[in-house]
Amino acid sequence: MRLMTFLVFGLLLNVSAETYSQQKRLSLTFSNSTLKEVFETIEKESDFSIIYKDAVIEESVTRFNVDYNNTEVSKVLNEVLKNESLNYRIVDNVILILSPPEGSTKTGNQQEIRVTGKVIDVNGDVIPGVNVYEKGNSINGVITGIDGTYTITMDNPEDVIVFSFIGFNDQEIVVGGRSSINITLIDEVTDIDEVVVTALGIERKIKALGYAVTKVGSDEVTSSNEPNVLNALQGKVAGLNITSTSGSSNGSSRIVLRGNSSVGGNNQALIVVDGAIYDNTTYGGTGSFDRSQGISDINANDIESVTVLKGPNAAALYGSKAANGVLVITTKKTLKKSGIGVVINSGVTFIDTYIFPELQNVYGQGKAAVGAFDGMGDDGIPILGGGTQDESWGPRMEGQQVRIGWLRDKPLSTYDPQPNNITDQFRTAVTFKNSIAVSSGNERGSYYMSMFNDRTDDFLPTSTSEKTGASIGVVKNISSKFSIDAKLNYTKSKSHNRPSTDFSENVAFMPRSVKIADVIDKYPESGLDWGNEQFQDGRPKLWSTTPNIQSPFWSIYENSNDDERQKLVGNVNINYKVSDWLSCKFGYNLNETNFNYTNIIALYSRGSTSGGHYSQQIGNIAISTTDFLLSVNKEYLDGNLSVSANFGANQFQEDRRTSYLSGNDFIVPGIETINNTKTKHASNHEYHKVINSLYGFAQVGYKGLVYLDLTARNDWSSTLSPENNSFFYPSVTTSFVFSELMDNNKSIFNFGKIRASWAEVGNDTNPYVINRSYSLSTGARGDSYIKNPGSLPFEDLQPE
Repeated sequence: MRLMTFLVFGLLLNVSAETYSQQKRLSLTFSNSTLKEVFETIEKESDFSIIYKDAVIEESVTRFNVDYNNTEVSKVLNEVLKNESLNYRIVDNVILILSPPEGSTKTGNQQEIRVTGKVIDVNGDVIPGVNVYEKGNSINGVITGIDGTYTITMDNPEDVIVFSFIGFNDQEIVVGGRSSINITLIDEVTDIDEVVVTALGIERKIKALGYAVTKVGSDEVTSSNEPNVLNALQGKVAGLNITSTSGSSNGSSRIVLRGNSSVGGNNQALIVVDGAIYDNTTYGGTGSFDRSQGISDINANDIESVTVLKGPNAAALYGSKAANGVLVITTKKTLKKSGIGVVINSGVTFIDTYIFPELQNVYGQGKAAVGAFDGMGDDGIPILGGGTQDESWGPRMEGQQVRIGWLRDKPLSTYDPQPNNITDQFRTAVTFKNSIAVSSGNERGSYYMSMFNDRTDDFLPTSTSEKTGASIGVVKNISSKFSIDAKLNYTKSKSHNRPSTDFSENVAFMPRSVKIADVIDKYPESGLDWGNEQFQDGRPKLWSTTPNIQSPFWSIYENSNDDERQKLVGNVNINYKVSDWLSCKFGYNLNETNFNYTNIIALYSRGSTSGGHYSQQIGNIAISTTDFLLSVNKEYLDGNLSVSANFGANQFQEDRRTSYLSGNDFIVPGIETINNTKTKHASNHEYHKVINSLYGFAQVGYKGLVYLDLTARNDWSSTLSPENNSFFYPSVTTSFVFSELMDNNKSIFNFGKIRASWAEVGNDTNPYVINRSYSLSTGARGDSYIKNPGSLPFEDLQPE
């Protein structure tokens, strides 16, 4: 079966390539051909690849007798599929054959409606990349080409076409039997008086900001049902690039705002949750595994909003960690303004693997660069494999009789292509998400509590993960001047057999003639001595003796890895309103993670660990911040001049402790523990960092027309010497809302602003870079000694 993913395609697709592919012309002849033969002919006579499920086309009984001469591929497909209950999509050079959604009433005799048109904006400019799809059936959809045009096939005159694009209001149009529909999309108007959460949790109006900011609401975060909250932001914020670092459903993601700014440093945006810097470590642990990242432990249903602050000006008050921008996440405090609210969410998501590498199915296993079999048996039948011939350099696969040299007794087999020997190693991933939230609120405060459980059965048969968590939050107005806001969140996650980063490499080396049934298990117990080590009981079935070639199935069913992580996040903020214009806040935040990772490489594995390997990593990461903020907000000149000033102090502490155990060569087979290894190694690592800071920022605004922002921050870092550990960095931002001078023309020009900014961002380094560090080593006779470092430290390192 060919695996495919049902996706709603958006801006991530190359719009010009799609339009070009739909217009590509073919010359084809079909004579009494089945639907499957039609697809095979199109693939053979063009550079298109057609993806479908075998079961979908096996029901077709139609025979095709037709000639096409220099005909657009879209026209060929429309005619071929007009009597079939199938749809199609063209993405670049890939044709997706799609089943209609459940409940579709389309029949083979139903007349389809082919709708074409162009999408423009209010200025008459074409808009490429607009999502055009059938309402209630997002599978039937296209995107506009570089010239703004589209073509979509609908089933009924009553069907509704949806036009959707970021920055514009969605439009819905009833087909009504029309074959041509042109659309003008209207700009989505942002409420310029909307309040967003900016640095240090301070709320400000969008129009008053002198830097770019984007707010993403709760519904937009949860609608994608992504296990990792970061992935839910993809395509929702201009300049925000989110890249998944592995194929795992629960893998980590890299988040970069406005491109990379450092060649060798960290280019990722800072994440702040409820005013506290959030530990977003990407957990590697032992072995080559992506064990997800800190932000993946957050319950998406607890998120109220995400505000993206772009550039160093927007994030100046968070320090050097915010040089690449900030994602400010605000969690929910209540579900209703008053009374009791209850929300229950439950859902399931199915994800199929989508794109596999394009592989040839003509040549199979054999002698490298020779195009011949590995040898010839006494009976005149060629021998296939058994040595170091681990790739597809053999003869053409034409169904010849061969003997498989890498299986016991060299059984007789046919030498023919195995086009699915890679795709069939994967399964459909399934994610189950369940959560409940309860809140109660009145004028004296609010209470919020939630619980969630997420479980994923990933693409590989033995790969699973589960997260369970709970949170509780309290906002208490003790008096008209004094209030407390506190929240506590606990999450526990477990995963088993995450895919290793070299799994795809082992898969790629598999020859195109290898049958899955021949390698899916190890050699069974027989009690016999087979005379050849690679044939012994319990050894992996391998098509090659090359030491670094590992069977993918051995990696899935014999090797194992487990990880368990517990995260506790808590914060408390005490607010006191001294007067109408003066207030102060004290806050403390803690983000602590405990983790335990194990990795087992089974006995008889290939490579340097053929005797087996056990490793374990146990660690603790604790990040805490303590804040004090004094705020002044006053208005003068009858409210025309607004002045706000803030002065604050902050202490940031980061502590990391890690213990690592490993052992090689299991003594007793079947007991995979550290105590059952011949050689053992242990190490401990500690990491401590403190940054003390003083900062201030002020804003002056005049008549909602002109704004001036000033910030200043001084840090003292423990990672630098006392002579160099202090560094100062300021910023200046100004903006002019010129549309405020055009009150009579708001229907024509709604909002316009000119802004300019300048900023500096200081930076320190990691702990112990300026210190001379020594290591313990063991000599040839077993004696221990202290060894000098391989490089001298930067004792006079200065901040950048």
